[in-house]
Amino acid sequence: MRQNCLLFCLLFVIVTFSFAQQAFAEELEGTSREEVLTHIQEAFNAQVSLTEKTRSLEEIKQLLSLYFDDKLIDMYIDENVQKEDGKYIVYGTDFPMHTIPFFSYNENTKVHEQANERIIYEFFPASTDGPVQYEDHYEVIKLRKERDGWKVYAINTNAKKPEIDGKQFGFISNEKEKKQSEEIKNTTTLGLTQHNSPDSLNMNSDYLKQPIKEMKEVLFFNLFYLQLRNMLNEFGIS
Repeated sequence: MRQNCLLFCLLFVIVTFSFAQQAFAEELEGTSREEVLTHIQEAFNAQVSLTEKTRSLEEIKQLLSLYFDDKLIDMYIDENVQKEDGKYIVYGTDFPMHTIPFFSYNENTKVHEQANERIIYEFFPASTDGPVQYEDHYEVIKLRKERDGWKVYAINTNAKKPEIDGKQFGFISNEKEKKQSEEIKNTTTLGLTQHNSPDSLNMNSDYLKQPIKEMKEVLFFNLFYLQLRNMLNEFGIS
């Protein structure tokens, strides 16, 4: 009887630990990151191609269905598609709705994994030059896994930093992002300074990312170990 209880407790801890690990949001790197960004670029190209010639609505939906979920496709068509000579086309505009942003696809474009979602975002500093003007903001895309592949289901503009996993995960401050964006424009390299300042800690750096991940694993292991000990004590198993 005691062996059965012990086995049940161990299985419970293992399963719960696995689910808890999956709940964490982590920044993707390497091949996984490249695959997500490539998919987003292809989705962007698909939308751009709709400005090149007229198509039937069925053709437009079929093309977009490779990258977007049905609800977002319907919203995109309602906002952007215009009828022309019995067919449909998308006209160019400075502020297209439900459209993939002009990401830089470099280190400024962040890619996070959270359970069965992928969250892509980038900070855009304010623009006051030219006909198109806007304030500091973030462009955010969310994808989720469906039966026929990854689909974009949300495209948002946020004034504040996006929250991932209930907190601002691995972000640097607005002021530093502004400074970084300006220095990137001047083709200079941003150095890490003021290492003792919280705002200077770039949590996306290779130096900090792995230790943080290991700390989370240790934290969960200790938590479930304590739960296991409590359960064993309740059954009178030492």
